[in-house]
Amino acid sequence: MQKVTTSGLAYLAVLLCLAGCGGAKMAPVAGRVTMDGKPLAETQVIFEPVEGLPEDTSTGETDADGQYTLRRIDGRQGALVGRHRVKLTTLKPDLASDERSPVPRDRVPSRYRDGSLTFDVPEDGTASADFALESR
Repeated sequence: MQKVTTSGLAYLAVLLCLAGCGGAKMAPVAGRVTMDGKPLAETQVIFEPVEGLPEDTSTGETDADGQYTLRRIDGRQGALVGRHRVKLTTLKPDLASDERSPVPRDRVPSRYRDGSLTFDVPEDGTASADFALESR
């Protein structure tokens, strides 16, 4: 059996850090969501990296003008650089919901909620990650 040296462990730690610690670059992302040409307020915008972990997901909520800015769960603004699956929904998770309460209808058609939309976040970020939805 080979003996592991302190310098060998340090080298391994550096390699692991380069592979996973901070190696993923973040960039600012904002945009606008419309439905049939009109702003879609109170819509959850979810960017899930195609190559990443669940904690790498970024979300935002549209305002009355349909504008949103992405933020990660850890509070950092933006999203990872690269390709993302995008999901849009007007339903908010309600942890206190009653099982007997009627489930509200999502105003976003299912084709925009299923993650089939994609968006490539550029290295410099973007303020025009816009989604023009159609109700039909």
